[in-house]
Amino acid sequence: FKHFKIPIWLSKVFRNNFYKSDVIYDIATRENEYLILLDSDCVWTRSKSRIEERMRGDYILLLEIFKRKDYFEKAQGISMKDMGDTFRKIDLDYPVEHPRWFGGEFIAGDSKSLYPLIIKIKEVFDKTVRMSQEQEIKFDCGRNILDNDEYLASFVYNMPWVSYHDAGDIVKRIWTGHGGKRCPEDLSYDIWHLAAEKSLGFP
Repeated sequence: FKHFKIPIWLSKVFRNNFYKSDVIYDIATRENEYLILLDSDCVWTRSKSRIEERMRGDYILLLEIFKRKDYFEKAQGISMKDMGDTFRKIDLDYPVEHPRWFGGEFIAGDSKSLYPLIIKIKEVFDKTVRMSQEQEIKFDCGRNILDNDEYLASFVYNMPWVSYHDAGDIVKRIWTGHGGKRCPEDLSYDIWHLAAEKSLGFP
């Protein structure tokens, strides 16, 4: 870690996920570079992807997860209202009342589009670490905002000035194992995120 190292006592889970922010920072500070960043449990299902075609605009590609029917519906114990309320603990003037939750398993874009985002994420990260050393910032469910890189990334990605396209039609979380919901339409996605395989490994 160079830019996104968290003191060990401030985060108990997924602290290592912030290495992805370091990767984005490194690419974004170069000229004319392109980035497709995937978690290690993501699988390409086809050799030619639609992602490459969509990376030609002045925007980034993100994956919105946990799309909810209303602002109070919870995912992993956190609602959109709770997320907005918690973000305002960092910035009282945070402009989005009910932020969307963007996954950390996928982001794509060129260095020009990524640069202002990662600089803002770094600014919010540093401020949050400073504030957390006096009092930890937690969601209502008790999760620490520094326990997952997706929280602070979503803080920035939701801001009105961010230009992005949702890649939800080409990237999908697919739950393997018993109880996982799968369907023939899954074959139409370019990338599968097999989140249940994190602890099991690939065959």
